[in-house]
Amino acid sequence: MLPSASDLIYFYEVAKESNFSRAAKKLHISQPSLSFSIKRLEQLLNTNLFIRHTQGVTLTRAGNQLFENFESLLTQWNSLTTTIKETNQHIKGKVTIGCYSTLCSYMSEMNSDLLLQYPELEIHFKHGLSADLMQSIIEGNVDIGIMTDPYPHANIIIRKIAETEFSFWASCKQNKKVDLYSDELLILVDLKIPLMNSLLNELQKLRQHRPAPRICNVDQIEALAAMAINNHGAAILPSCYVELHFKDQLKKIEGAPSYVKPLCLVYRPDVKQIAAVKAVLKAIDDLLQANNLKSASTSILEV
Repeated sequence: MLPSASDLIYFYEVAKESNFSRAAKKLHISQPSLSFSIKRLEQLLNTNLFIRHTQGVTLTRAGNQLFENFESLLTQWNSLTTTIKETNQHIKGKVTIGCYSTLCSYMSEMNSDLLLQYPELEIHFKHGLSADLMQSIIEGNVDIGIMTDPYPHANIIIRKIAETEFSFWASCKQNKKVDLYSDELLILVDLKIPLMNSLLNELQKLRQHRPAPRICNVDQIEALAAMAINNHGAAILPSCYVELHFKDQLKKIEGAPSYVKPLCLVYRPDVKQIAAVKAVLKAIDDLLQANNLKSASTSILEV
Protein backbone atom coordinates (compact mmCIF):
# COMPACT_ATOMS: atom_id res chain seq x y z
CA MET A 1 0.00 0.00 0.00
CA LEU A 2 1.31 3.45 -0.95
CA PRO A 3 1.16 6.46 1.37
CA SER A 4 -1.02 9.38 0.31
CA ALA A 5 0.67 12.42 -1.18
CA SER A 6 -0.78 14.62 1.56
CA ASP A 7 0.70 12.43 4.32
CA LEU A 8 4.15 12.70 2.74
CA ILE A 9 3.85 16.47 2.31
CA TYR A 10 2.71 16.87 5.91
CA PHE A 11 5.65 14.76 7.08
CA TYR A 12 8.01 16.91 5.02
CA GLU A 13 6.74 20.16 6.57
CA VAL A 14 6.96 18.79 10.14
CA ALA A 15 10.52 17.63 9.44
CA LYS A 16 11.49 21.06 8.12
CA GLU A 17 9.85 22.98 10.96
CA SER A 18 10.82 20.46 13.71
CA ASN A 19 7.53 21.44 15.30
CA PHE A 20 3.96 20.18 14.84
CA SER A 21 2.32 23.48 15.75
CA ARG A 22 4.31 25.60 13.28
CA ALA A 23 3.88 22.98 10.54
CA ALA A 24 0.11 22.86 11.11
CA LYS A 25 -0.15 26.66 10.79
CA LYS A 26 1.92 26.62 7.61
CA LEU A 27 -0.24 23.85 6.14
CA HIS A 28 -3.48 25.53 7.28
CA ILE A 29 -4.74 22.41 9.06
CA SER A 30 -5.42 21.60 12.69
CA GLN A 31 -2.65 20.08 14.82
CA PRO A 32 -4.74 16.96 15.64
CA SER A 33 -5.27 16.36 11.90
CA LEU A 34 -1.55 16.71 11.30
CA SER A 35 -0.71 14.33 14.17
CA PHE A 36 -3.18 11.77 12.82
CA SER A 37 -1.62 12.00 9.35
CA ILE A 38 1.89 11.38 10.72
CA LYS A 39 0.62 8.50 12.86
CA ARG A 40 -0.97 6.94 9.77
CA LEU A 41 2.31 7.20 7.88
CA GLU A 42 4.26 5.66 10.78
CA GLN A 43 1.80 2.77 10.96
CA LEU A 44 2.16 2.19 7.24
CA LEU A 45 5.97 2.10 7.49
CA ASN A 46 5.84 0.23 10.82
CA THR A 47 8.37 2.59 12.39
CA ASN A 48 8.58 5.89 14.27
CA LEU A 49 9.57 8.86 12.14
CA PHE A 50 9.97 11.49 14.89
CA ILE A 51 11.33 11.69 18.41
CA ARG A 52 8.98 13.98 20.33
CA HIS A 53 10.32 16.29 23.07
CA THR A 54 9.30 19.53 24.77
CA GLN A 55 10.96 21.83 22.21
CA GLY A 56 9.42 20.02 19.22
CA VAL A 57 10.49 16.94 17.27
CA THR A 58 13.62 15.50 15.69
CA LEU A 59 13.84 12.87 13.00
CA THR A 60 14.61 9.25 13.79
CA ARG A 61 17.05 7.41 11.53
CA ALA A 62 14.11 6.11 9.49
CA GLY A 63 12.57 9.59 9.44
CA ASN A 64 15.81 11.14 8.22
CA GLN A 65 16.07 8.52 5.46
CA LEU A 66 12.52 9.28 4.33
CA PHE A 67 13.16 13.04 4.49
CA GLU A 68 16.29 12.88 2.31
CA ASN A 69 14.64 10.65 -0.28
CA PHE A 70 11.47 12.70 -0.29
CA GLU A 71 13.45 15.87 -1.07
CA SER A 72 14.83 14.12 -4.15
CA LEU A 73 11.35 12.89 -5.06
CA LEU A 74 9.94 16.40 -4.60
CA THR A 75 12.58 17.83 -6.95
CA GLN A 76 11.67 15.22 -9.56
CA TRP A 77 7.98 15.94 -9.05
CA ASN A 78 8.46 19.69 -9.52
CA SER A 79 10.45 19.02 -12.68
CA LEU A 80 7.74 16.68 -13.95
CA THR A 81 4.92 19.15 -13.28
CA THR A 82 6.88 21.87 -15.09
CA THR A 83 7.32 19.58 -18.10
CA ILE A 84 3.62 18.68 -18.12
CA LYS A 85 2.60 22.34 -17.91
CA GLU A 86 4.96 23.22 -20.76
CA THR A 87 3.52 20.37 -22.84
CA ASN A 88 -0.01 21.59 -22.17
CA GLN A 89 0.81 25.23 -22.85
CA HIS A 90 3.35 25.06 -25.70
CA ILE A 91 2.85 23.54 -29.14
CA LYS A 92 5.51 20.86 -29.17
CA GLY A 93 5.89 17.12 -28.77
CA LYS A 94 4.24 14.19 -30.56
CA VAL A 95 0.61 14.01 -31.68
CA THR A 96 -0.57 10.69 -33.13
CA ILE A 97 -3.45 10.69 -35.62
CA GLY A 98 -5.20 7.42 -36.36
CA CYS A 99 -7.00 7.18 -39.71
CA TYR A 100 -7.51 5.06 -42.81
CA SER A 101 -4.61 5.07 -45.24
CA THR A 102 -7.00 6.77 -47.70
CA LEU A 103 -6.92 9.91 -45.57
CA CYS A 104 -3.18 10.13 -44.98
CA SER A 105 -2.37 11.79 -48.28
CA TYR A 106 -5.31 14.14 -47.73
CA MET A 107 -3.99 15.05 -44.27
CA SER A 108 -0.44 15.58 -45.56
CA GLU A 109 -1.39 19.10 -46.70
CA MET A 110 -2.21 20.00 -43.10
CA ASN A 111 0.83 18.13 -41.80
CA SER A 112 3.43 20.06 -43.80
CA ASP A 113 1.93 23.45 -42.90
CA LEU A 114 1.82 22.65 -39.18
CA LEU A 115 5.39 21.38 -39.05
CA LEU A 116 6.63 24.55 -40.71
CA GLN A 117 4.67 26.68 -38.26
CA TYR A 118 5.71 24.71 -35.16
CA PRO A 119 9.25 23.28 -35.46
CA GLU A 120 9.00 21.37 -32.16
CA LEU A 121 5.80 19.58 -33.16
CA GLU A 122 5.81 15.97 -34.39
CA ILE A 123 2.80 14.44 -36.16
CA HIS A 124 2.65 10.66 -36.47
CA PHE A 125 0.04 8.68 -38.41
CA LYS A 126 -1.27 5.25 -37.50
CA HIS A 127 -3.33 3.30 -40.04
CA GLY A 128 -6.08 0.87 -39.15
CA LEU A 129 -9.75 0.00 -39.10
CA SER A 130 -12.20 1.95 -36.96
CA ALA A 131 -12.46 -0.65 -34.19
CA ASP A 132 -8.67 -0.94 -33.85
CA LEU A 133 -8.13 2.82 -33.90
CA MET A 134 -10.90 3.32 -31.35
CA GLN A 135 -9.19 0.90 -28.96
CA SER A 136 -5.88 2.71 -29.44
CA ILE A 137 -7.57 6.01 -28.54
CA ILE A 138 -9.12 4.51 -25.41
CA GLU A 139 -5.74 3.08 -24.36
CA GLY A 140 -3.98 6.41 -25.00
CA ASN A 141 -1.81 5.21 -27.90
CA VAL A 142 -3.56 7.50 -30.40
CA ASP A 143 -4.50 11.13 -29.66
CA ILE A 144 -6.94 11.85 -32.48
CA GLY A 145 -8.89 9.47 -34.69
CA ILE A 146 -10.59 10.18 -38.03
CA MET A 147 -12.88 7.31 -38.98
CA THR A 148 -16.28 6.12 -40.10
CA ASP A 149 -18.70 4.36 -37.76
CA PRO A 150 -16.84 4.65 -34.42
CA TYR A 151 -18.63 2.77 -31.68
CA PRO A 152 -19.93 4.90 -28.76
CA HIS A 153 -17.84 5.01 -25.60
CA ALA A 154 -18.56 6.86 -22.36
CA ASN A 155 -15.09 8.45 -22.12
CA ILE A 156 -14.65 9.37 -25.78
CA ILE A 157 -15.81 12.42 -27.74
CA ILE A 158 -17.18 11.61 -31.21
CA ARG A 159 -18.00 14.40 -33.67
CA LYS A 160 -19.27 14.09 -37.22
CA ILE A 161 -17.06 16.36 -39.33
CA ALA A 162 -17.89 15.34 -42.90
CA GLU A 163 -19.33 12.59 -45.07
CA THR A 164 -17.72 10.25 -47.55
CA GLU A 165 -19.35 8.02 -50.15
CA PHE A 166 -18.19 4.48 -50.86
CA SER A 167 -19.12 3.36 -54.36
CA PHE A 168 -17.98 1.43 -57.45
CA TRP A 169 -15.43 3.07 -59.75
CA ALA A 170 -14.08 2.18 -63.20
CA SER A 171 -11.37 3.55 -65.46
CA CYS A 172 -12.07 6.65 -67.55
CA LYS A 173 -10.18 4.85 -70.33
CA GLN A 174 -13.08 2.44 -70.62
CA ASN A 175 -15.33 3.71 -73.39
CA LYS A 176 -18.30 1.43 -72.91
CA LYS A 177 -20.53 1.45 -69.85
CA VAL A 178 -19.63 -1.08 -67.15
CA ASP A 179 -22.16 -3.92 -67.21
CA LEU A 180 -23.08 -4.70 -63.61
CA TYR A 181 -24.92 -7.82 -64.75
CA SER A 182 -22.08 -9.37 -66.74
CA ASP A 183 -20.78 -12.79 -65.69
CA GLU A 184 -17.30 -11.43 -66.41
CA LEU A 185 -17.60 -8.55 -63.94
CA LEU A 186 -14.60 -8.44 -61.59
CA ILE A 187 -14.87 -6.47 -58.35
CA LEU A 188 -11.69 -5.14 -56.74
CA VAL A 189 -12.25 -4.72 -53.01
CA ASP A 190 -10.58 -4.67 -49.60
CA LEU A 191 -12.68 -7.27 -47.77
CA LYS A 192 -11.29 -6.49 -44.35
CA ILE A 193 -13.44 -3.34 -44.30
CA PRO A 194 -16.88 -4.45 -42.97
CA LEU A 195 -18.80 -2.04 -45.21
CA MET A 196 -17.51 -3.76 -48.34
CA ASN A 197 -19.57 -6.90 -47.75
CA SER A 198 -22.71 -4.78 -47.44
CA LEU A 199 -22.02 -3.13 -50.80
CA LEU A 200 -21.36 -6.51 -52.41
CA ASN A 201 -24.67 -7.79 -51.05
CA GLU A 202 -26.47 -4.76 -52.50
CA LEU A 203 -24.82 -5.40 -55.85
CA GLN A 204 -25.94 -9.02 -55.78
CA LYS A 205 -29.53 -7.91 -55.17
CA LEU A 206 -29.32 -5.92 -58.41
CA ARG A 207 -27.97 -8.96 -60.24
CA GLN A 208 -30.89 -11.01 -58.88
CA HIS A 209 -30.51 -14.65 -59.94
CA ARG A 210 -27.23 -14.22 -61.75
CA PRO A 211 -24.10 -15.75 -60.18
CA ALA A 212 -22.15 -13.55 -57.80
CA PRO A 213 -19.44 -11.48 -59.51
CA ARG A 214 -15.84 -12.53 -59.25
CA ILE A 215 -13.97 -10.93 -56.37
CA CYS A 216 -10.34 -9.87 -56.16
CA ASN A 217 -9.36 -9.01 -52.58
CA VAL A 218 -6.74 -6.22 -52.48
CA ASP A 219 -5.69 -4.85 -49.09
CA GLN A 220 -3.97 -1.68 -50.34
CA ILE A 221 -6.08 1.21 -51.60
CA GLU A 222 -3.34 2.45 -53.93
CA ALA A 223 -3.27 -0.96 -55.62
CA LEU A 224 -7.08 -1.00 -55.86
CA ALA A 225 -7.09 2.35 -57.65
CA ALA A 226 -4.20 1.43 -59.95
CA MET A 227 -5.85 -1.84 -60.99
CA ALA A 228 -9.13 -0.07 -61.73
CA ILE A 229 -7.36 2.67 -63.75
CA ASN A 230 -5.69 -0.05 -65.84
CA ASN A 231 -9.03 -1.71 -66.63
CA HIS A 232 -8.51 -4.75 -64.42
CA GLY A 233 -11.94 -4.44 -62.78
CA ALA A 234 -14.35 -2.20 -60.90
CA ALA A 235 -13.04 -0.99 -57.53
CA ILE A 236 -14.96 -0.06 -54.41
CA LEU A 237 -13.38 3.20 -53.22
CA PRO A 238 -14.28 6.22 -51.07
CA SER A 239 -15.14 9.28 -53.13
CA CYS A 240 -12.87 11.58 -51.09
CA TYR A 241 -9.86 9.48 -52.09
CA VAL A 242 -10.78 9.36 -55.78
CA GLU A 243 -11.52 13.08 -55.95
CA LEU A 244 -8.21 13.90 -54.31
CA HIS A 245 -5.99 11.70 -56.50
CA PHE A 246 -7.80 10.23 -59.49
CA LYS A 247 -10.76 12.42 -60.45
CA ASP A 248 -9.57 12.49 -64.10
CA GLN A 249 -8.76 8.78 -64.21
CA LEU A 250 -11.68 7.09 -62.47
CA LYS A 251 -15.43 7.50 -62.94
CA LYS A 252 -18.30 6.38 -60.76
CA ILE A 253 -20.28 3.49 -62.22
CA GLU A 254 -23.85 4.58 -62.87
CA GLY A 255 -26.55 2.50 -61.22
CA ALA A 256 -24.13 0.80 -58.81
CA PRO A 257 -24.98 0.74 -55.10
CA SER A 258 -23.26 3.21 -52.81
CA TYR A 259 -23.16 4.09 -49.13
CA VAL A 260 -22.69 7.54 -47.65
CA LYS A 261 -20.95 7.25 -44.29
CA PRO A 262 -20.27 9.97 -41.70
CA LEU A 263 -16.63 10.80 -41.18
CA CYS A 264 -16.02 11.36 -37.47
CA LEU A 265 -13.35 12.96 -35.36
CA VAL A 266 -12.68 10.91 -32.22
CA TYR A 267 -10.58 11.78 -29.15
CA ARG A 268 -10.45 11.62 -25.37
CA PRO A 269 -11.57 14.78 -23.53
CA ASP A 270 -8.24 15.11 -21.70
CA VAL A 271 -6.16 15.61 -24.86
CA LYS A 272 -7.88 18.94 -25.58
CA GLN A 273 -5.92 20.38 -22.65
CA ILE A 274 -2.69 19.83 -24.62
CA ALA A 275 -1.69 22.78 -26.79
CA ALA A 276 -0.22 20.59 -29.54
CA VAL A 277 -3.43 18.56 -29.86
CA LYS A 278 -5.53 21.75 -29.89
CA ALA A 279 -3.37 23.08 -32.74
CA VAL A 280 -3.87 19.87 -34.74
CA LEU A 281 -7.63 19.91 -34.11
CA LYS A 282 -7.81 23.49 -35.38
CA ALA A 283 -5.75 22.58 -38.44
CA ILE A 284 -8.15 19.72 -39.24
CA ASP A 285 -11.07 22.11 -38.87
CA ASP A 286 -9.41 24.65 -41.21
CA LEU A 287 -8.56 21.94 -43.75
CA LEU A 288 -12.15 20.70 -43.88
CA GLN A 289 -13.47 24.23 -44.35
CA ALA A 290 -10.92 25.01 -47.07
CA ASN A 291 -11.96 21.91 -49.01
CA ASN A 292 -15.70 22.38 -48.39
CA LEU A 293 -15.91 19.09 -46.51
CA LYS A 294 -17.00 20.59 -43.20
CA SER A 295 -20.18 19.16 -41.74
CA ALA A 296 -22.89 21.58 -40.71
CA SER A 297 -22.41 20.42 -37.12
CA THR A 298 -20.53 22.29 -34.41
CA SER A 299 -16.86 23.13 -34.86
CA ILE A 300 -14.62 20.45 -33.42
CA LEU A 301 -12.96 23.11 -31.29
CA GLU A 302 -16.22 23.89 -29.52
CA VAL A 303 -16.66 20.40 -28.08
